[in-house]
Amino acid sequence: MAVGGESYELTDSAADIFAWMSGSLTVGAIGAQLSADYGIPHEEAVADVAEFVSWLLERRLAEMTTPPPAAR
Repeated sequence: MAVGGESYELTDSAADIFAWMSGSLTVGAIGAQLSADYGIPHEEAVADVAEFVSWLLERRLAEMTTPPPAAR
């Protein structure tokens, strides 16, 4: 992944999380998908997703958006 002249090497699971973030999925939904795909406990997957999303936000590699009213 390259952003703003910086490049980051992502694990397979981090790359999946990053890809799933491009839609309208919640952290919980992404965690459920990660749990199913990688065979890890749901709670652990959600915690991992939340940690990765926080890491991305802190570095301004991602931003939070509010879905349009029709999608809520």
